[in-house]
Amino acid sequence: MGRTIALYTAVFLVSGVISAAVAYFVWPMIFPHDEVATAQRVDIRDGEVSGESASDTSTAGESDSSSTASGAQPPRDPVVAGTRGVGTSPWAVALDETARRGFVTNSDDSTISVLDLDTNTVTGTVQAGQKPSAIAIDRERGVGYIANAGEGTVSVLDTRAERITATVPVGRGPYGVAVEPNSDTVYVSNFDDGTVTVIDSNNSVVGTIGVGSKPYGIAADPTTGTVLVTNAGDGTVSVIDTNSRTVVGTVSVGVAPWGIAIDPASSTAYVTNNESGTVSVIDIRTRSVASTVPVGPGPVGVAVDPDTRTVLIANHRLTTVDVLDARTNSVTRTLDVGAYPHGVAFDRDGTTAYVTNFGEGTVCVIEF
Repeated sequence: MGRTIALYTAVFLVSGVISAAVAYFVWPMIFPHDEVATAQRVDIRDGEVSGESASDTSTAGESDSSSTASGAQPPRDPVVAGTRGVGTSPWAVALDETARRGFVTNSDDSTISVLDLDTNTVTGTVQAGQKPSAIAIDRERGVGYIANAGEGTVSVLDTRAERITATVPVGRGPYGVAVEPNSDTVYVSNFDDGTVTVIDSNNSVVGTIGVGSKPYGIAADPTTGTVLVTNAGDGTVSVIDTNSRTVVGTVSVGVAPWGIAIDPASSTAYVTNNESGTVSVIDIRTRSVASTVPVGPGPVGVAVDPDTRTVLIANHRLTTVDVLDARTNSVTRTLDVGAYPHGVAFDRDGTTAYVTNFGEGTVCVIEF
């Protein structure tokens, strides 16, 4: 009997080691978030995933960004309130609080799931382009922009009528999209071209800007009049001046930067470094890294709470989201959400956040 127990124990331990090795090494090879330049294992077009979080000013790929630097409320304790089924391989999520709707891009079935923000239930589905990835919403105009990575287009969504009204050709592999609110201009990162496409409010392409290698996440800072782009292939962030539409600076960050969220009140950007397992905190005014914060493995999506200066980071190689206090740049809590979390978004009052779970076709609802 003793030998039998010992044998079962040994088998259990060996199985645990093998499972852990598969989760850490094999899964990242299947899902390409963990894959840029020399750090890449497969091409992103073959399987996985940006930002992401999303908001009215940014994604990606991705980010929800309007935070209050002074007079902010103290952070509240988050709890996981529930999970809702959506489409296949949900990538990003963005909210239109005026319409009381949330929109989730389902990358493997080319659809958008529509969420009722009052009941947190799925109320509809909108057909998008091939492999919809990032999404950004202009809440004032009720317009959403969806980057279709599989076909090089952006779908224009009427968030009130819940229908696609236009399709705009952009570059190859668009994985990030952001709305610049001062001019109602849209910026799209083209992963395979190393460029950013600029779209005006009439859905016309008005410019193309060369940036770094494999641009992915993108976010706008209306305070400084800049747009920041994470270059996953060379570990940098390009800073674009929205007046001249030229690159005016480059900031070195970690390995394989993916998601980005901006706090315009303090002109601070938060960049998830997928291969480094860190978040780079960037002072946008000085164009320098103010802090580097260790987080979970494979961070992708990131969002900033507008009231408490709380940052949420989706750890794609686990099932968790890290809660970062932006006042101290430290992780204060880790929440279990679902399989391979990817996109993150806060609602406007910061009481609810949404996380897309790429590996299980769900959206997790977090209450604060």
